Amino acid sequence: MAVAPLIVDTDLVVKNLDRYEKRVGRSFFKDWKLENFPNITLLADGSFFTWAVRLDCIEFGPSVCDLRQVVDIGLEWAKLTDKPYIRCMTVRNPTAFSRYVKGEIKFAAMDDDILVWCIEKEVK
Repeated sequence: MAVAPLIVDTDLVVKNLDRYEKRVGRSFFKDWKLENFPNITLLADGSFFTWAVRLDCIEFGPSVCDLRQVVDIGLEWAKLTDKPYIRCMTVRNPTAFSRYVKGEIKFAAMDDDILVWCIEKEVK
């Protein structure tokens, strides 16, 4: 069965890149470290998320997207790959973020000159 290619309006992607910069105060391309998050998924609305498969989790990095949708995708991928956790990295309010995804703040670390929080959610 053939799958139709995803066609996304470039203007929507640019709009989301601008949205990222306004929210975070930095360029997405400065924050996205390919060696840490080698994958990027582009959604039909021009939003996107970066991610990586780790030994014990699916991990999400710099993103502009519907967070709940990405958490659902991550949980599904984690189940398919027998990973017990998903992890989301954020530079925004970690308490609100962890409540929103129903996860737990695991640690914070400096990445270049910015504090990044790791929020972990168990796969059930």
